[in-house]
Amino acid sequence: MTIILIRLPDSLPLLCQPQGKTEIEAKGFNNVIPVEDTVLWKEITITRTGGRHGVGEVLKLMGPASRFMFRAEYEPTVYWMGDTIWCEPVVNLIEQIQPDIIITHSCGAMWGHNVLIVMDAAQTLEVCRAAPNSVVIATHMDALDHATVSRETLREYAVTNGIQPGFLSLRTGKCFTFNKEHVTPKYNGIVLMMFLDPKKPVATCGSDSCNDCAIKGNLHCHFSLKDWVHFLFIALPPFLLGGAGINYLNGWFLVPWIIVAIVFFGFIEIRVMCSHCPHYAEPLTSLKCWANYGSPKLWKFRPGPMTILEKTIFFCGFVIVWGYPLPFLILSKQIFLLVVYSMTTIGFFVTLLNYMCSQCMNFACPLNRVDASVRNQFFDRNPIVAEAWGKIRK
Repeated sequence: MTIILIRLPDSLPLLCQPQGKTEIEAKGFNNVIPVEDTVLWKEITITRTGGRHGVGEVLKLMGPASRFMFRAEYEPTVYWMGDTIWCEPVVNLIEQIQPDIIITHSCGAMWGHNVLIVMDAAQTLEVCRAAPNSVVIATHMDALDHATVSRETLREYAVTNGIQPGFLSLRTGKCFTFNKEHVTPKYNGIVLMMFLDPKKPVATCGSDSCNDCAIKGNLHCHFSLKDWVHFLFIALPPFLLGGAGINYLNGWFLVPWIIVAIVFFGFIEIRVMCSHCPHYAEPLTSLKCWANYGSPKLWKFRPGPMTILEKTIFFCGFVIVWGYPLPFLILSKQIFLLVVYSMTTIGFFVTLLNYMCSQCMNFACPLNRVDASVRNQFFDRNPIVAEAWGKIRK
């Protein structure tokens, strides 16, 4: 093995915390810029911020450590948290600034008698919760001998607790490039994102990119406006026809049907079926899929199969919602409407099963029709889901 040492130019600009200036200059560098508070360098405003590199006596032992905020016109705001634990100065800064990108040191390094000196998995997730609109990039895992958190344990902890990229785990040799277009656009603090980025792996996926995914054409991990419109095109006709038939007899009977449909599809189905879907692990407050778009995520992510009770509730809900119009159509003798309603309902389920359920990554759903070989390839790329299904390969 050949090791090549290259000396950096003495005139190279080096930005540092004030305490390090003298020591760096002693090494021969003559363009050392200490950041006392804020400096402007090449149109980038760099601000030094507060934090705590431990607590108690360990904090005194660690000495001063810096965190920096980077701002530039037409660029995302970057907060490099540096060596700090989750503490009041950090909390206050994130609440006030809401940076576009936050870089954390998240290896859970310990010192002394198991005193935390940088953030662990739990504290990193507190960052994600405090900055739901930010991209959080975790670093330092698998790099220090006194670390307690690895990349995989951090990823698993994030998914289990319903938080994941926008949370990113920096791997060795991995580079992230961001500009203002790559940061989720906001308007008055509201995230404006209709669907997930199709170029970015879903939250549970262990891969860094979708480019080499062998099942990309066989499994629907990302959704688009076209998918949503397609679903509405096959789902709305039965509801419109059934509603017309009910209204013909008595419009007031529409009210309980609408309430039941909203409660079932917007809440109950989300709990018993959708919470098992890998898509549910995304760090969003509502679903961005084609079937239950916009439904709130009130329950935790549950990777793995549905229980018998959940399946029973799921099918009962379908029978009630889709069967409700039938007595009204029969009693009012609307034979033509009854036939058309039945045909559009059958057409909906046939299309759903053959063209959507056959590519859906929610294997827990009783309607799922994805081939076993495709499922196994998905499990290989999604270890958290595979473990919940008992599909980890030895």
